[in-house]
Amino acid sequence: MLLFVAIFWSWHLSERGVYIHDEAHYLLGANTLVEGIRAVGKGEPVSEAAREIRRLGGTLYFTAKPGHVALLAGLGLLTGGVRETPSLWLSLLAGLGVVALVYRLVRDGVDGSIRAALTAALFAGTSPILMSASRSALGLSTSLVFALLAAWFMLHRSPATTIPSFCSEG
Repeated sequence: MLLFVAIFWSWHLSERGVYIHDEAHYLLGANTLVEGIRAVGKGEPVSEAAREIRRLGGTLYFTAKPGHVALLAGLGLLTGGVRETPSLWLSLLAGLGVVALVYRLVRDGVDGSIRAALTAALFAGTSPILMSASRSALGLSTSLVFALLAAWFMLHRSPATTIPSFCSEG
């Protein structure tokens, strides 16, 4: 099922480009971070790094969701710069991670029920909202991955915890 979702969601992904205004803000924030890291890496003080960013035509831009921007910046450092296509693939992989984590969370939390886990993963994998979030350079799918990881760690804080007992604890 995850393979089907991956093929379906990635169809013509790199051809769409960035078309939502907020996507550009994430890329701008990541570019600011990358240029700052490069300038500081050269031994320049932070104020010099800020001047270098402005000289290159960038602006100092920060975001309320630093996790996604940091992931985009790390990807930008690895690939030689912040670009649209790698950021779209990052969101797509995060969306697939959401489907996999939903499966794992339900499987672990509902007494090992494969049927419940597959049903939940099917709902996640066919969700138009999750598909849209996973095909954009926004931080929605990466935020969901971190939230589901937090829920999974909370679920596993004791070996006897299941989702029904976890919810009834309040």
